[in-house]
Amino acid sequence: MTAHMIQGIVAGLLLTELLELSFAALLRVRDVRSLGLILFTNLLTNPLAVLIFYISIYGFHFPFIPATAVIETVVVISEWLIYRQVKLPVACPLLFSLASNGVSWIYGTLIQLL
Repeated sequence: MTAHMIQGIVAGLLLTELLELSFAALLRVRDVRSLGLILFTNLLTNPLAVLIFYISIYGFHFPFIPATAVIETVVVISEWLIYRQVKLPVACPLLFSLASNGVSWIYGTLIQLL
């Protein structure tokens, strides 16, 4: 694994944690247990998703948009299943996972474009 890849994984994880925890706080999900669950869930899904993304794009030369769509879909479903299992106190765990990942992906993409 190259230093560039490791930097990308760490930077992506930190940005994801900041954005998704902030998003949760905006939705009034502020108790320590829930924020810890969100943090831990992202620790499980984000580094693996970024690694698979790098391998897909740079190793196998998959097209960017389809690779991103497949990886993000798997992440959203994985996080939804975790949130549902641990009973994260949100009205709809699937919608929360989709929205928080959408916010994170949009801001991350915008930052990369700058």
